Amino acid sequence: MKHERLFGLDLARFFAFFGMVIVNFQMVMRDQSLQTPNWLETILVLFEGKAAATFVVLAGIGVGLAFQRVETQGFRITMLKRSLFLLAIGLVNMSIFEADIIHYYAFYFALGIWFLPLDKYQLLFLTGGIVLAFPFLILISNYDTGWDWNNLSYSGLWTPEGFLRNLTFNGWHPIVPWLGFFTFGIFLSKLDLAKRGIAIRIAAIGIVGSIITPIISETSIAFAAPLIGTDAATILGTSPIPPGPFYMLNGMSAASLVVGLCLLLPPTIYQNPAIKTLCKTGQQTLTLYFAHILIGMGIIEMMGLISATSSLVPLNAAALFVAASIIYVTMWNLNFKRGPLEELMRRTTG
Repeated sequence: MKHERLFGLDLARFFAFFGMVIVNFQMVMRDQSLQTPNWLETILVLFEGKAAATFVVLAGIGVGLAFQRVETQGFRITMLKRSLFLLAIGLVNMSIFEADIIHYYAFYFALGIWFLPLDKYQLLFLTGGIVLAFPFLILISNYDTGWDWNNLSYSGLWTPEGFLRNLTFNGWHPIVPWLGFFTFGIFLSKLDLAKRGIAIRIAAIGIVGSIITPIISETSIAFAAPLIGTDAATILGTSPIPPGPFYMLNGMSAASLVVGLCLLLPPTIYQNPAIKTLCKTGQQTLTLYFAHILIGMGIIEMMGLISATSSLVPLNAAALFVAASIIYVTMWNLNFKRGPLEELMRRTTG
């Protein structure tokens, strides 16, 4: 397991990428005044906040597995270089799309690598501490600072104070508590993911968590509302904004379900040409993430579709973009082993 690629993780990355495209296209294209069919709203709720969470968990798994293969001081230096690389391209991307996640990744990597030697139980304890730190912060700080919730804009983002606040506490994917997804991924990397029994347990925990977390959340809100008022729904809800403890549990459950199910697929499935192509697409998610913003959203803006359509149009646009991504990867891999940004990061950081 330590030395063979787990293609189930690549397939999970593909599905997380598809979900992120759906969520981000909905964010920029959807006219909030138009009604969304109930069936579609259900689908969107399934993806909201969970695709990005799955991405971060998978990043933690990947770094954890890489550390087990190398385990040298040079590994940390390489990861720190990659953090700087991600920060640089993330800030460029952030100037175009404020909800960028890549610059947050830079700090997940830079902080998370120091937790790699911890054992499984220490990692779970650490993850719980990161998750529970957020409600404490939200009680002593004003989460709304900087936000205009009407148009989802953030004032003062490019000032030192605003950037730091957005990065650590009240941004789209703040370090507290989103670093918890990364450390949870490192925890999963400590398991023997090649074993079918482990994959079954991960998937089962994902299913159970996805079912009971919203129920416990609603019960907790009903109980706490008379005591703390509207803050109960803010702190104890499962919405990704703000990312309270039950959202974090929900995101970890969704990630566990996706990872577990993909690892459960028999090895012969990954010899299928179509599945191989999806896995190859999952290996280029850094390049494709930038492409869906620079190219995908660029086309959306050129067509005048910003905040101008029903929910069904972004869903179709996401499907078209992902289909185009699969075709691109198929053609690219005829001549190259890695995606453009993946290769650039490897060449510049080692």
